[in-house]
Amino acid sequence: MVPKTCSIPECDRRHKARGFCNSHYYHLLKGNLEMRPITPPGRTVDERFWEKVAKGPGCWTWTAAISEDDGYGRFGIGQSVKLSHRVSYELSVGTIPDGMEIDHKCRNRACVNPKHLRVVTSQKNRENHSGPQSNSKTGIRGVYWVAGKRKWGASVNQKGRKYFVGYFNDIQDAAEAVLNRRNELFTHNNIDRRLAS
Repeated sequence: MVPKTCSIPECDRRHKARGFCNSHYYHLLKGNLEMRPITPPGRTVDERFWEKVAKGPGCWTWTAAISEDDGYGRFGIGQSVKLSHRVSYELSVGTIPDGMEIDHKCRNRACVNPKHLRVVTSQKNRENHSGPQSNSKTGIRGVYWVAGKRKWGASVNQKGRKYFVGYFNDIQDAAEAVLNRRNELFTHNNIDRRLAS
């Protein structure tokens, strides 16, 4: 595995936190990151960016700074640090409209392959979620135990509304029912659609 390095241009020190090495992270905490170097003459943002990418047959993996908090890559441009998948999209496709997000169709947060990225609303980005919520006790998205009925409950949340799917004796039946209901309601849930086929 390639060790993670600082996202600051020309800094090859080992990543510590939030995309920075120990020294640059200290400057971030002190509020004086404006002292960091800018893109050297003769090297474009495009050149600096793509040299940090390992292009595979599917995903293109970001090999520089990756946040331990959220798993997204970070890349320094001038006086700011940007998410690497957003930079990839802007370099390859164009400007991201205000208020829109970039969704990983592949669900790999370290991927910067422009073919795996799409512009979506926040709601559509949430639809293409893989796995259960962090507080799930069953490990299956939308399935929970209902002690009073001694059955598995299933429901889907969309746009602030909860859609009840039903009660089931078998957890796998509940999982299948909730998957089918998400496929009826959602439009950007690539993972669910692959599971159902």
